[in-house]
Amino acid sequence: MSEFSQSTDFTLDNLEIDGKPVDGSMFFGFEIYEHAFMSGITGSVTLVETATNQFLDENSIEGNETFKIEFTTPLEERLVFDGYVNKISNRTVTANGVTTYVVEFVSSVIRENEQKRMTKRYKNQEPEIVVKDAIQRLNKDAEVPVTSDNLLGEGRPMNFLASRWTPIKVIQYVQKHGVPLKRGGQTSDDDKKREITASGTGGFLFFETRKGLRFGTSVQFLAGELSDTETKELRQSLANQSRAVEDTREQIMSYETVRNNDTQTQQRSGAFKSQLINLNLDSGVYKEQEWDSGMATEKQKKTSRTPTRIFLSTNSNERFNQECESVPKNSIDQKLLSMQQEAGTINNITDGMCRLTVPTRTDICVGDKVNLTIYQASEKSDSERDQKFSGNWIVSGIAHHFLRETNSGYTRLTCLRSTDQVDEPSSQNVETISLQPK
Repeated sequence: MSEFSQSTDFTLDNLEIDGKPVDGSMFFGFEIYEHAFMSGITGSVTLVETATNQFLDENSIEGNETFKIEFTTPLEERLVFDGYVNKISNRTVTANGVTTYVVEFVSSVIRENEQKRMTKRYKNQEPEIVVKDAIQRLNKDAEVPVTSDNLLGEGRPMNFLASRWTPIKVIQYVQKHGVPLKRGGQTSDDDKKREITASGTGGFLFFETRKGLRFGTSVQFLAGELSDTETKELRQSLANQSRAVEDTREQIMSYETVRNNDTQTQQRSGAFKSQLINLNLDSGVYKEQEWDSGMATEKQKKTSRTPTRIFLSTNSNERFNQECESVPKNSIDQKLLSMQQEAGTINNITDGMCRLTVPTRTDICVGDKVNLTIYQASEKSDSERDQKFSGNWIVSGIAHHFLRETNSGYTRLTCLRSTDQVDEPSSQNVETISLQPK
């Protein structure tokens, strides 16, 4: 058991820039960010210099050195980060000679990606194999190695040419054009009809957490399968300093609903129904493909009785084929299986969004599943569970903050639900959403 009396307490154990220790008295504030739609971790630390402690000048810090920081929080949990200084900004000097500045840092993924290039023809390679290849390239000659935590993303084999692309660009191509195996895109195209239909989901997510890189399909992300931990329980309640740290660390200090359906945005993104106008460059055949989301509720379907977004594309499935026989349909060019599905699914899983503040939770990362207990005002009880917003959510963004002035730390969580997870009962379906089709 730790010596901390409150769940917001913390200690700064170590801070190094370019391998040189920074005096703890210089520390003023710290923040670090993870997000499901960002490939790397970023953050900043605010430092204070005095006339007797000129750290930047004395150690010849330019603003591109290695960076390391370590914290201990209640219950002996730790936050450790190794990366690089990316910029020193907002330097101010007061009349009494006190200097403050912000050291902005990034993870090794961001630093290494900018100096690596890949030229490779990927032939019938599964998405997860391509991603692992790109990560291996990131790690080549890296001073701070990139670690992996959970790499899933089972998908149909892909065929494309990476021409002097950065590793992250290669991964982003997979994210956008890959076709998942579970509930992946399908088409009714049989070369005989001009008007065809499509179904299924699409899109992959790749992001970095402090535990390592995570990669998987949009549906796996929504199901919490990219996490290797159990569901975290968080409860909304009034602050009670007499409670034990083990209890108050699960307390939701503040809660807000950021978005609860955005119909026009969903319509314009083609989240419920869209049309793809496609010209096959190999055969000259023109197609109009209509896609309907399998995640939309009956009310949402009524908002988009006709396609609300039109996609335009060409298709060349034979572009890598030098044989006399044609290649299997949609094996090289997979636009009919991915374009509408990726755009629609990504917008489907961001339809519901909430943001909450909790005492420092270094055990929670992006992709983890949390179960929220939110209370509503009621004449019957002050602890009646709000069935609309309670239940399972997936963490899509996280920020850890530590402030010396108040000697307190807290974590801000941004959480997501899909379009068809409209209340607590429907949020429980997230466990099976990627295992069986609707």
